[in-house]
Amino acid sequence: MRRLPAALLSASALLGCSAQHDVFRDPVSDQRIVYGDGLHNENTDLLALDDRILLAFRGGESSQVGTGAAHISIYASFDGGASFSPQSEIDASALPEMRDIRDPKLVEFDGKLFLYAISRLPGAHYRDSYGQAWTVRAESTDQGVTWSDPVNTFSDQGTDSQYWGMWRFTKRSSSAGETLYALGYDDGDTETALLASDDGENWQKRAVVVNSYDEVPSEGELQFFGEDSETAVAIVRLDDQGVLENGQSAICTAQAPFDNWECGRRLEQRLDGPRWISPLIGGTRRNFVAARKHLPCTFKRTALYELRGDLSDSNAAIEVCELSQLTSAGDTAYTGFAELSDDHWLLSWYRMRCPARAIWRGSKALISRALFGSPMSISPRRAAMIAAKPQRIEPVSHELCRPVAGTQPRQLAISY
Repeated sequence: MRRLPAALLSASALLGCSAQHDVFRDPVSDQRIVYGDGLHNENTDLLALDDRILLAFRGGESSQVGTGAAHISIYASFDGGASFSPQSEIDASALPEMRDIRDPKLVEFDGKLFLYAISRLPGAHYRDSYGQAWTVRAESTDQGVTWSDPVNTFSDQGTDSQYWGMWRFTKRSSSAGETLYALGYDDGDTETALLASDDGENWQKRAVVVNSYDEVPSEGELQFFGEDSETAVAIVRLDDQGVLENGQSAICTAQAPFDNWECGRRLEQRLDGPRWISPLIGGTRRNFVAARKHLPCTFKRTALYELRGDLSDSNAAIEVCELSQLTSAGDTAYTGFAELSDDHWLLSWYRMRCPARAIWRGSKALISRALFGSPMSISPRRAAMIAAKPQRIEPVSHELCRPVAGTQPRQLAISY
């Protein structure tokens, strides 16, 4: 796999990042497979607890089409991500109508450990329509070893859109206390909304972030900025240019109490299955997103990006700078992060196994390390030379595959 420093990438119009006077070393190292069983393993998440790091991912099926065979696998690492061992599985057998379970999110809030996931009726659902999505919640009292049966945690009953899948859960600490917020999207992918809970169990819909049938909003990332976390920023995936092609992401902002959202800015990059972290490094708050990358001819990769600019200012320009392209192919991304130190993180994602003539042949979970340090300084003259010779990332040769009929399982991976 060929990787280029961010300044080389920023010189490319495709990536939309202007030439910088600094070059970042590739922050990703030690990429390796954590799990693969020949089935369709996908949708990862990570959470660092006191003495362990939990990894969650969906498995149990041979394709994306949901069935009651789906389950969430929980693994734990007690050595900083060097190795993982199985802890438990959570399925949807206690839910009615043979529902599936997917998109796990691990959340520690108010002294409790929750696993949230999305559950839909069996079958393939165009724009998630008629899937009757529930956000389900399970709880562990022994740090992930055992879990309660998942239950529906929110339903917008009595409205036209009563089915919701919550995507990202973010804690907000302010002078008023701590509240758990989430961004969710409805069946039909017409609306992304903000929801809130004071206990992690009971949820209320607080505001509409994006409402547009034509823009097809869905997965949204959420962070809070300001001395009292008074500014909320959401990054929302838009599928308005097609499901298989690249597209846009909306950057939306709101001020407390977050009733009214402004979504005028667009990234010319569709960030699918994303995970956004905003660590303070060297006294500066920086913004990193791991998400699916769209290549020509509908090829996909998982990539790590830095978003540069003031995300909390609705008038500020934002640049998308690619830092690394991870080992990945086919259906991929849906990433997780776990903090190891201020600038050192564990990163998880999934990819399809990709032999010479097949694109669907086994999905695995992967993991790696990501070290976000200071950039290497280069001279303005060198930066100008880089900008004059744009570079293009070549796809990984052994993972270029031709799609074939049928379904394919997947693999999960983790990187340091």
